[in-house]
Amino acid sequence: MRKVFLLLFFALNLLAALIANRPKWFETPSYTVNQVLWQLRRYAHWTGTDARWEMFSYMYRDDWKLVFKARSRGAEDEMVLPLALQSPRSFLEDWLFDFKEAKIRLNIYSDKNHRERYQRFLCRNWNNSNTDQLAYVACDLESQPLLPRSLARAMNQHRVGHIKITRFDETPCESLTP
Repeated sequence: MRKVFLLLFFALNLLAALIANRPKWFETPSYTVNQVLWQLRRYAHWTGTDARWEMFSYMYRDDWKLVFKARSRGAEDEMVLPLALQSPRSFLEDWLFDFKEAKIRLNIYSDKNHRERYQRFLCRNWNNSNTDQLAYVACDLESQPLLPRSLARAMNQHRVGHIKITRFDETPCESLTP
């Protein structure tokens, strides 16, 4: 009996994870089927198996990261803001052990609305806790193209030398100060 429960438990978790990570183009015509799928997605959320699976997905041909920069009023240079509510990262934390920042970057990357909300959040938090007020918060995409495998092997390096910086958004902070 215990084996049957374990088998059902594993099957339910696998089914819930597959349903939660199904492609967006996969739609169901039936109302009843949609209700069952909705319940499975809720179960996947409760059990933590609803995260997007990136293991077997398409590999980007760029090594990229989102960087949030800000400029204080009266200052000339921009400063890089750390992940909200956390201190600046060391090299090891930034490149080996940091999973939160990568998850935020993946979720914010494709949605302008989410990036703008996050920038407003950074403005409010910084202006409420620091004496120097921010003029704006900007979101930059820093990307570095990856070389094709055969060329990378011949050159003994994986990335092209230059980093391309593209400014996505810039949110002014003047209207957000209390």
